[in-house]
Amino acid sequence: TDEISYRFHLHQAGRYRFVWRNLRDLRPDYESDKNNDSWVSFPTSEGPEHLQQPFKVFGGGHNTWNWNANYDIHDVGKDKVCVEFAAGPHEMVLSARSHHHAIDRVAIFWVAGEEADCRNAGTNDLDAASESMWMKL
Repeated sequence: TDEISYRFHLHQAGRYRFVWRNLRDLRPDYESDKNNDSWVSFPTSEGPEHLQQPFKVFGGGHNTWNWNANYDIHDVGKDKVCVEFAAGPHEMVLSARSHHHAIDRVAIFWVAGEEADCRNAGTNDLDAASESMWMKL
């Protein structure tokens, strides 16, 4: 599988929410959930450990770009992606899982509070965020 690795630097340790702007292309030859996911890993994260290895992240609106991104990990469940990071350099690895799953932006943003606060952190303002914030894909 081809992988794309992105390096980034965080100035503050803590819990970060990961989302991507993605699209699943509806095609008559695909079932509705067969083109909506990719592999992600954060090998330099502080935890949880299952996020350091490739895990499936799904989302995508039907023929419309959106900020949906949830993980699906066997024996863990399905939920929003929240990752613990120390301050310093980090890496995110993306790789293809299904055909026609498009990703054009990634956002990793710090969230104050508990795990539930991270999972409920809004993504409504991400389209209006400064262009300089984006990891360009």
